[in-house]
Amino acid sequence: MKKAPSLAALILASVAGAWSADVIVERAPSRFEGAAFAPAAPDATMELAWDNGRYQYFTCWYSGNGVWAGNDFDVATISTNISILKYKFYTSGNWPNEGWDGVGVGFYNFVGGVPGSVIWPTSGKSHFFKPSGGILNPIWAECDVNWRCPFTKFLAAHDQIYNYLQCDPCAVDDNYVFRGHSWCYWDRWMSFKEMVGLEPYHNLMIRVVVDDTTAVAPTSLGRVKALYY
Repeated sequence: MKKAPSLAALILASVAGAWSADVIVERAPSRFEGAAFAPAAPDATMELAWDNGRYQYFTCWYSGNGVWAGNDFDVATISTNISILKYKFYTSGNWPNEGWDGVGVGFYNFVGGVPGSVIWPTSGKSHFFKPSGGILNPIWAECDVNWRCPFTKFLAAHDQIYNYLQCDPCAVDDNYVFRGHSWCYWDRWMSFKEMVGLEPYHNLMIRVVVDDTTAVAPTSLGRVKALYY
Protein backbone atom coordinates (compact mmCIF):
# COMPACT_ATOMS: atom_id res chain seq x y z
CA MET A 1 0.00 0.00 0.00
CA LYS A 2 1.29 3.43 -0.92
CA LYS A 3 1.74 6.09 1.73
CA ALA A 4 0.04 9.45 1.57
CA PRO A 5 2.07 12.61 2.30
CA SER A 6 2.79 13.05 5.99
CA LEU A 7 -0.03 15.43 6.86
CA ALA A 8 -1.54 14.84 10.28
CA ALA A 9 -2.77 11.23 10.49
CA LEU A 10 -3.50 10.43 6.86
CA ILE A 11 -4.56 7.02 5.61
CA LEU A 12 -4.51 6.06 1.95
CA ALA A 13 -7.04 3.51 0.75
CA SER A 14 -7.88 2.09 -2.64
CA VAL A 15 -11.53 2.12 -3.65
CA ALA A 16 -13.24 -1.10 -4.64
CA GLY A 17 -15.21 -1.93 -7.77
CA ALA A 18 -15.45 0.65 -10.51
CA TRP A 19 -14.08 3.35 -8.20
CA SER A 20 -10.64 3.97 -9.63
CA ALA A 21 -9.56 7.00 -7.61
CA ASP A 22 -7.77 7.02 -4.27
CA VAL A 23 -9.40 8.51 -1.23
CA ILE A 24 -7.40 10.26 1.48
CA VAL A 25 -8.82 10.57 4.96
CA GLU A 26 -7.89 12.43 8.11
CA ARG A 27 -9.26 11.04 11.37
CA ALA A 28 -10.76 13.33 13.99
CA PRO A 29 -8.36 13.93 16.92
CA SER A 30 -10.81 12.20 19.26
CA ARG A 31 -14.53 11.68 19.62
CA PHE A 32 -14.84 14.83 21.71
CA GLU A 33 -12.31 17.06 20.02
CA GLY A 34 -13.94 16.11 16.74
CA ALA A 35 -17.40 17.17 17.86
CA ALA A 36 -19.06 19.17 15.12
CA PHE A 37 -22.53 20.40 15.90
CA ALA A 38 -24.47 22.50 13.43
CA PRO A 39 -25.69 25.86 14.70
CA ALA A 40 -29.39 26.13 15.41
CA ALA A 41 -31.39 27.03 12.34
CA PRO A 42 -33.65 30.12 12.37
CA ASP A 43 -37.29 29.54 13.27
CA ALA A 44 -38.37 29.84 9.64
CA THR A 45 -36.18 26.98 8.48
CA MET A 46 -35.71 23.26 8.91
CA GLU A 47 -32.40 21.45 8.52
CA LEU A 48 -32.48 17.99 6.95
CA ALA A 49 -29.62 15.72 7.99
CA TRP A 50 -28.56 12.08 8.23
CA ASP A 51 -25.35 12.66 10.22
CA ASN A 52 -25.10 12.80 14.01
CA GLY A 53 -23.08 16.04 14.12
CA ARG A 54 -19.69 14.53 15.07
CA TYR A 55 -17.04 13.85 12.45
CA GLN A 56 -14.82 10.78 12.31
CA TYR A 57 -12.92 11.52 9.10
CA PHE A 58 -12.36 14.25 6.57
CA THR A 59 -12.16 12.79 3.07
CA CYS A 60 -10.87 13.90 -0.30
CA TRP A 61 -9.60 12.26 -3.50
CA TYR A 62 -6.35 12.47 -5.42
CA SER A 63 -8.24 13.08 -8.66
CA GLY A 64 -11.08 15.38 -7.66
CA ASN A 65 -12.59 16.65 -10.89
CA GLY A 66 -15.89 14.87 -11.50
CA VAL A 67 -15.85 13.17 -8.09
CA TRP A 68 -19.15 13.86 -6.34
CA ALA A 69 -20.31 13.19 -2.78
CA GLY A 70 -23.91 13.65 -1.66
CA ASN A 71 -26.91 12.66 0.46
CA ASP A 72 -30.41 11.86 -0.74
CA PHE A 73 -33.46 13.34 0.97
CA ASP A 74 -37.20 12.68 0.68
CA VAL A 75 -39.50 15.62 1.51
CA ALA A 76 -42.78 14.01 0.47
CA THR A 77 -44.27 14.67 3.93
CA ILE A 78 -43.36 18.35 3.69
CA SER A 79 -44.46 19.50 0.27
CA THR A 80 -44.49 18.60 -3.42
CA ASN A 81 -42.81 21.92 -4.17
CA ILE A 82 -40.34 22.74 -1.41
CA SER A 83 -38.06 25.75 -1.20
CA ILE A 84 -34.40 24.80 -0.67
CA LEU A 85 -32.51 27.63 1.00
CA LYS A 86 -28.99 26.29 1.60
CA TYR A 87 -26.61 23.45 0.89
CA LYS A 88 -24.28 22.65 3.80
CA PHE A 89 -21.30 20.39 4.26
CA TYR A 90 -18.85 19.99 7.12
CA THR A 91 -15.36 20.80 5.90
CA SER A 92 -11.98 22.18 6.89
CA GLY A 93 -9.80 24.94 5.48
CA ASN A 94 -6.61 23.75 7.19
CA TRP A 95 -6.48 20.26 5.65
CA PRO A 96 -5.20 19.05 3.26
CA ASN A 97 -3.85 22.55 2.56
CA GLU A 98 -4.05 25.92 4.27
CA GLY A 99 -6.91 27.75 2.60
CA TRP A 100 -10.19 27.36 0.75
CA ASP A 101 -10.35 26.11 -2.84
CA GLY A 102 -14.06 25.67 -3.60
CA VAL A 103 -16.43 22.95 -4.78
CA GLY A 104 -19.18 22.58 -7.37
CA VAL A 105 -22.65 22.26 -5.80
CA GLY A 106 -25.54 20.54 -7.55
CA PHE A 107 -28.89 18.85 -6.92
CA TYR A 108 -29.95 15.68 -8.74
CA ASN A 109 -33.33 14.04 -9.13
CA PHE A 110 -33.66 10.59 -7.61
CA VAL A 111 -35.32 7.98 -9.81
CA GLY A 112 -35.43 4.23 -9.29
CA GLY A 113 -33.44 4.39 -6.07
CA VAL A 114 -30.37 6.06 -7.61
CA PRO A 115 -29.32 9.65 -8.45
CA GLY A 116 -30.36 10.78 -11.91
CA SER A 117 -29.76 14.05 -13.76
CA VAL A 118 -28.91 17.56 -12.53
CA ILE A 119 -31.97 19.63 -11.64
CA TRP A 120 -30.14 22.56 -10.02
CA PRO A 121 -28.56 24.66 -11.33
CA THR A 122 -31.09 24.48 -14.15
CA SER A 123 -28.24 25.02 -16.62
CA GLY A 124 -27.12 21.46 -15.85
CA LYS A 125 -23.71 22.67 -14.69
CA SER A 126 -22.58 22.76 -11.07
CA HIS A 127 -22.60 26.00 -9.08
CA PHE A 128 -19.12 27.01 -7.93
CA PHE A 129 -18.99 27.70 -4.21
CA LYS A 130 -15.95 28.74 -2.19
CA PRO A 131 -16.12 29.32 1.58
CA SER A 132 -15.00 32.82 2.45
CA GLY A 133 -13.42 34.48 5.43
CA GLY A 134 -10.37 33.69 7.51
CA ILE A 135 -11.80 30.74 9.43
CA LEU A 136 -9.82 27.62 8.53
CA ASN A 137 -10.89 25.38 11.41
CA PRO A 138 -13.59 22.77 10.72
CA ILE A 139 -16.89 24.51 9.95
CA TRP A 140 -20.29 24.01 8.38
CA ALA A 141 -19.85 25.70 5.01
CA GLU A 142 -23.17 27.08 3.74
CA CYS A 143 -23.95 27.65 0.08
CA ASP A 144 -27.04 29.74 -0.75
CA VAL A 145 -29.44 27.96 -3.12
CA ASN A 146 -32.85 29.69 -2.81
CA TRP A 147 -34.61 27.42 -5.29
CA ARG A 148 -38.02 25.79 -5.32
CA CYS A 149 -37.52 22.10 -6.00
CA PRO A 150 -40.22 20.41 -8.13
CA PHE A 151 -39.30 16.93 -6.84
CA THR A 152 -39.99 15.34 -3.47
CA LYS A 153 -36.87 13.18 -3.55
CA PHE A 154 -33.48 14.53 -4.57
CA LEU A 155 -29.74 14.22 -4.02
CA ALA A 156 -27.77 17.17 -2.61
CA ALA A 157 -24.12 16.87 -3.62
CA HIS A 158 -20.89 18.60 -4.51
CA ASP A 159 -18.02 17.97 -6.90
CA GLN A 160 -14.54 18.19 -5.34
CA ILE A 161 -13.32 19.77 -8.63
CA TYR A 162 -9.68 20.14 -7.66
CA ASN A 163 -7.04 17.49 -7.06
CA TYR A 164 -5.35 16.78 -3.73
CA LEU A 165 -3.74 18.84 -2.10
CA GLN A 166 -5.59 21.89 -3.45
CA CYS A 167 -9.11 20.88 -2.43
CA ASP A 168 -11.73 21.15 0.31
CA PRO A 169 -12.59 17.89 2.11
CA CYS A 170 -15.96 16.59 3.29
CA ALA A 171 -16.57 14.95 6.66
CA VAL A 172 -17.95 11.51 7.51
CA ASP A 173 -19.65 11.22 10.90
CA ASP A 174 -18.65 8.83 13.71
CA ASN A 175 -21.80 6.70 13.56
CA TYR A 176 -20.70 3.19 12.56
CA VAL A 177 -24.28 2.36 11.51
CA PHE A 178 -24.75 3.30 7.85
CA ARG A 179 -27.96 5.28 7.36
CA GLY A 180 -28.15 4.27 3.69
CA HIS A 181 -28.42 7.76 2.16
CA SER A 182 -24.85 8.77 1.27
CA TRP A 183 -23.54 8.45 -2.28
CA CYS A 184 -20.44 9.06 -4.35
CA TYR A 185 -19.76 9.31 -8.06
CA TRP A 186 -16.68 8.53 -10.12
CA ASP A 187 -17.73 6.85 -13.36
CA ARG A 188 -21.06 5.82 -11.87
CA TRP A 189 -23.16 6.56 -8.79
CA MET A 190 -22.62 4.13 -5.91
CA SER A 191 -23.42 3.87 -2.24
CA PHE A 192 -20.80 5.54 -0.07
CA LYS A 193 -20.63 2.29 1.86
CA GLU A 194 -18.57 0.90 -1.04
CA MET A 195 -15.71 3.16 0.01
CA VAL A 196 -12.78 1.08 1.25
CA GLY A 197 -10.67 2.41 4.11
CA LEU A 198 -13.44 4.27 5.97
CA GLU A 199 -15.00 1.24 7.63
CA PRO A 200 -17.33 1.29 9.40
CA TYR A 201 -18.04 5.02 8.93
CA HIS A 202 -19.94 6.01 5.79
CA ASN A 203 -22.44 8.77 6.61
CA LEU A 204 -21.53 12.00 4.85
CA MET A 205 -22.01 15.24 6.76
CA ILE A 206 -24.04 16.97 4.06
CA ARG A 207 -27.25 18.81 4.96
CA VAL A 208 -30.00 20.86 3.35
CA VAL A 209 -31.84 23.82 4.86
CA VAL A 210 -35.43 24.26 3.68
CA ASP A 211 -38.14 26.85 4.26
CA ASP A 212 -40.71 25.36 6.62
CA THR A 213 -42.99 28.41 6.89
CA THR A 214 -44.70 27.90 3.55
CA ALA A 215 -44.12 24.21 2.89
CA VAL A 216 -44.59 22.33 6.15
CA ALA A 217 -48.03 21.45 7.43
CA PRO A 218 -48.24 21.20 11.24
CA THR A 219 -49.46 17.59 11.01
CA SER A 220 -46.41 16.51 9.02
CA LEU A 221 -43.69 18.42 10.87
CA GLY A 222 -43.25 15.81 13.59
CA ARG A 223 -42.94 13.00 11.04
CA VAL A 224 -40.27 14.87 9.13
CA LYS A 225 -38.18 15.58 12.21
CA ALA A 226 -38.49 11.97 13.33
CA LEU A 227 -37.38 10.81 9.88
CA TYR A 228 -34.18 12.84 9.76
CA TYR A 229 -33.19 13.09 13.40
